[in-house]
Amino acid sequence: MTCVANKKINGKQFTIIWHVDDLKISHMDKKVINDIITCLGYKFGKENPLTATQGKVLEYLGMTLDYMSRNKVKISMYEYINKMLTELPTDMSGTAKKQLQIICSM
Repeated sequence: MTCVANKKINGKQFTIIWHVDDLKISHMDKKVINDIITCLGYKFGKENPLTATQGKVLEYLGMTLDYMSRNKVKISMYEYINKMLTELPTDMSGTAKKQLQIICSM
């Protein structure tokens, strides 16, 4: 499950999206983002330092998020799929030993 929180900071929308331990943070002011990352580091980065990536092209949960075009975002998974195809066994024939049962609850 992915969670989203929004808040106005300095009159602009601040958004944080998290899925387990992966976060995506956005705000118009880079200082706001850096201050939040620093705060999160003090709170949660004691045992393992937090890693942060900033820029116009980001990797998040297997997706490439490309913000190079104004007012648009391009989302792709080419690199993730290529990596998966490279790492999977070449022979995928056969049958599973157990049936997979998926139970979803909300």
